[in-house]
Amino acid sequence: MRELGIDAWGIENNRYIHGRTPAHLSTYNRFGTVADLTFGDGCFDIVYESRLAHLGVRGVRDALSELHRVARRGVYFGSVTADLTSEVGDMYDLLGGVKKRAT
Repeated sequence: MRELGIDAWGIENNRYIHGRTPAHLSTYNRFGTVADLTFGDGCFDIVYESRLAHLGVRGVRDALSELHRVARRGVYFGSVTADLTSEVGDMYDLLGGVKKRAT
């Protein structure tokens, strides 16, 4: 994203993966948790989320609160799970009230 001119930042909670961040991007990839972000309120126009699936219920609640806190305009929920079909999601209304582009 930075190569496209977007002022993108990342949060990584795995030390090994964080350690593999290229040196020229290390300033922009912080080690931490999405449930306790080290950015100010409304710091970003949008937040693109891609890793909430590994958190428990409380972790997801805390993370969503933080994502909304740091976003001025909105949060793009990009988490992916391969074990649910769109029919199962619809059957149990798993994304009720969520604006979505695709399953």
